[in-house]
Amino acid sequence: ATDDDDDDVDVVNSLELTSNMLLVNPDPLYLWNQRRELLLSLLSSSEHKFDLDNELALTQKCLERNPKAYGAWFHRKWLLSSLTDHVDNKIDTHIHIHIDTDLLRTELALTTQ
Repeated sequence: ATDDDDDDVDVVNSLELTSNMLLVNPDPLYLWNQRRELLLSLLSSSEHKFDLDNELALTQKCLERNPKAYGAWFHRKWLLSSLTDHVDNKIDTHIHIHIDTDLLRTELALTTQ
């Protein structure tokens, strides 16, 4: 195993841990920020696919637990903004999802209100 493989395992483990912590308490902004940094590092450094469905499901569960969890709303907005940028730039090779850009833009508009 190379150092890059070890780093990927650490990132995946950290994503799982932050997910579990956020499901218990979706309020800490530092966990959402850490999660965003982990996702960015995963996208830029490995062959792993970014699963938007899982990430949106996490934010949905967190918002069901606490609809005023601003970190979850901001994370959701960041996900959709990033995805829209990737689609617009046709750089969607690391994103695993069937994309409906109109749906994404509608969702993004909701998160800006």
